[in-house]
Amino acid sequence: MEKPYSVGEVAKLLGVPNSTITYWSDTFANFLRISRTPGGARRYDDHDVAQLRYIQQLLHDEGKSVRQALHELSIVPAADPRLEAIEKKIDKLTEVMVRLNLENAAKIETLTDEVRQLRDKYFNERKLTLIQRFQRFLLGEPEPEHQGKQQLIEDKNNTI
Repeated sequence: MEKPYSVGEVAKLLGVPNSTITYWSDTFANFLRISRTPGGARRYDDHDVAQLRYIQQLLHDEGKSVRQALHELSIVPAADPRLEAIEKKIDKLTEVMVRLNLENAAKIETLTDEVRQLRDKYFNERKLTLIQRFQRFLLGEPEPEHQGKQQLIEDKNNTI
């Protein structure tokens, strides 16, 4: 396990609201190994995330009721070394998937912020250019040479 996950991180990974994770944590507490910080905040490990994904599958994908999901989770298969090996592989792969999802989410958020900043800069520069042109117009000053008739046509079309 890399690190414990907060309610918000798990909710983001599963694409559900924080309140859903909290509800599932309380309802399916017997099947999760949720720890708590000294302040009482829930912390989830990779096994918990995998269990919550399974709970999500039962409730959302398969359309089972909470009661049916609780029943299905309570059925304990007979010990089978092959199943245990598969479970370990599943836990490892889930751990990798969770880590990659968090890394990608952080990268996407960073890129989104960069795009937003560039867009704001573009619109502010564009607004400044239009204000300066309007001021020159009011003062009767000619347009600078680098802005030709084509630029005037484009500006006129953009303001319509």
